[in-house]
Amino acid sequence: MDRSQSVGVAPHSQSAPMGARHTQRRRILVVDDDAAIRELLCDLLDSEGYEVAEATNGAEAVEAVRANPPAAVLMDLMMPICSGAEATAILKGDPRTAHVPILAMSAGRNLASIAGDIPVDGFVAKPFDLTALIATLDQHTRRAS
Repeated sequence: MDRSQSVGVAPHSQSAPMGARHTQRRRILVVDDDAAIRELLCDLLDSEGYEVAEATNGAEAVEAVRANPPAAVLMDLMMPICSGAEATAILKGDPRTAHVPILAMSAGRNLASIAGDIPVDGFVAKPFDLTALIATLDQHTRRAS
């Protein structure tokens, strides 16, 4: 399926890159309404050996996690239809999905205070420090495995 035609949740890549660090590909769900951000993250995570799926809003994220829980979710907080905060509250309140690590993403200056009482497992600031992003994901996906 052509990326410009994809709607909802779609796998980003099916094959592991040569030299991938992970012997079993851990799946990450990238949730962001900005297609450029999703593409950047999907390409980066794929090159690091992760399997990647995408969602364009919180409602799609909830559906995707309930259907096939990933190793972790990178969740933008500010999105239309259903915000990342709302989606996170739904997923963390559901015993079937509460175990899935959710990392909040936002461009705010003080992400921790923006996230407030949202029950996320960690934070990733935009613009991304790619090394820190991969280290955070590795830490949370190892814990979830």
